[in-house]
Amino acid sequence: MFSEEPSAVNWESIIRDNNPSLAFEKFNITLLRIYDLTCPLKSMKIRKKAARKPWVDDELLRMIYIRNALYTAHITEPNEFSSAQFKDQRNLVNSTRRKGSPAPQQYSLNVGGEIVRDLDKVCDLFPYHFSKIGETVQSEAAVNNELLIGESTFEDLRGQDFEMKLEPCQKIFETRLKDLRGSVVLVNTWELPPFVVPIEEQGATKYYGPDQQTILVYAEKYNFTIEYVLPSNESAKWGTYTNDSKIFSGQKGLIARGEVHLGAAGNWAYGIPEKYRDIVYPHLYDEVVFMAPPAIRKPYWYAFVLPFHYTLWAAIAFCICVGGLIHWTIAKLCFINTHRWQNIGFSALYNFGAIVGTTMPTDHSPAPTRLFNLSRLLAYFFLTAAFTSSIISYLSVPLIEEPINSIKQVAESRLSLTGIADYYNYFKASVDPYMDKIMQGYNIRDETFDAYEYVNSRLGVSIDSKRILTYYTDVIYKDQLNNPTIHIVKENIAVAQNVAVAPKNSIYTDAFSNISVRLFGTGLHQYWTREATLVAKQKYEKIQPDLYEKKRFDLQSYQAPFLVWSIMLTVAIAVFICERIAFNQGKNP
Repeated sequence: MFSEEPSAVNWESIIRDNNPSLAFEKFNITLLRIYDLTCPLKSMKIRKKAARKPWVDDELLRMIYIRNALYTAHITEPNEFSSAQFKDQRNLVNSTRRKGSPAPQQYSLNVGGEIVRDLDKVCDLFPYHFSKIGETVQSEAAVNNELLIGESTFEDLRGQDFEMKLEPCQKIFETRLKDLRGSVVLVNTWELPPFVVPIEEQGATKYYGPDQQTILVYAEKYNFTIEYVLPSNESAKWGTYTNDSKIFSGQKGLIARGEVHLGAAGNWAYGIPEKYRDIVYPHLYDEVVFMAPPAIRKPYWYAFVLPFHYTLWAAIAFCICVGGLIHWTIAKLCFINTHRWQNIGFSALYNFGAIVGTTMPTDHSPAPTRLFNLSRLLAYFFLTAAFTSSIISYLSVPLIEEPINSIKQVAESRLSLTGIADYYNYFKASVDPYMDKIMQGYNIRDETFDAYEYVNSRLGVSIDSKRILTYYTDVIYKDQLNNPTIHIVKENIAVAQNVAVAPKNSIYTDAFSNISVRLFGTGLHQYWTREATLVAKQKYEKIQPDLYEKKRFDLQSYQAPFLVWSIMLTVAIAVFICERIAFNQGKNP
């Protein structure tokens, strides 16, 4: 996939020919290889082959994630180019699955003539090479007002070899992530300089980079939630540069001044621990985000189930079934007239159906056969479980609290906001006086870039928003029942400010989990995502990408008891019918 080494590229001729686009492409192809091979993606399903062909697994999974990212772009902004790019990547994945990928070459890092092969030292030396990008790009900016990040930094890589072991950064990754347990992390997922490649599309140059899906592996391992933001316009992504002022803004400005590092992996493996302790990749698009735990869900509990959890009622139902079995066995062994016991109402354990008004056949004939007794016992057991499960299911359906329609409700609610950043004067100037109450207790900074280096809580990251964005989240996590869930939320933001409240998991599998709150000058508008669209990825489902939209599931935990109830009731009815058929045919006396 990558044909040239850094030292094999004739950078002088590229400069002499005044072709910065080619230099930028060569430079980024080199960095793409470094990034992909030093921070590989993992997958539980294909890890079994790692001992035999680890290079096939890592490279194939990287291709699959890029394919999924291209498919996302294809369905969100369909055009001929995105469709063709997705199909090419899909064909590449399919061909790689059939014949495998070539093993990546192994390199070492040359520092001052000394060849460094120790993985830890290589990781420590990487910040030097990446920091050069921010230091040199500003000095070279006047050469071309269209200069992109990384274009002038190839001189730092000239004559250098890079270590390309499979996992040299994993140790540093984990040291950053141990403090993120249970938190919500914001990640820019689409185009991260300098990991982008210019591509001519319909007469214009656009830039495409690898999807930063590597973080999903660590999110699952360390149990934190990830939210992705995909900006919709070039100015938000790249900032602006004017030849007169010679000043970068947006991402360019931050990187040129060395105030942020490059890429999601950059903040983990190459960033400063004290500065980026909880930030994976700070939003450079100025988005104010409130991170909050979920609202309290109110189930439809009746009075007699109010003190107990639904699992306790399941245990009670099981005890009733076992008690009924014991009573039936004793009655048969002692030749007790169970019909008389049923008439006096003592046989609730023997026939739980009587409790809910259902009558079951009783012994009116002497010496029933073993088959008849066994079928009736199964009917009793399954109907008992079915009735109990149906009650538990009905009583356990969660009820969402009333929507939050004003800033006052946010300030007085139990959501306990965990983060807010600078540029809050816009909110304070709104007509709602309760914004000040929200601001109380938070360390607010007014400096331009302080928001990107400050996190006031381990539960969230907060940034300010001033542009029109497309808010896109792709969250993969497991609930407390250990069920994998993938939530897709797409929302176009056409207002000056946006606030997103991201709840965490609940025992109800987050059936109504994601909340987007738009902040206007007069209050809040709340948007609930009531359906969790499962996007099939290789880690969970073996289907082709073009079937993603065709295969959807509503992953709601309260559906499970109803499913159990349906199965048990079906079996009970079938057993009861077989019992009556056998009885009517005279097989039972």
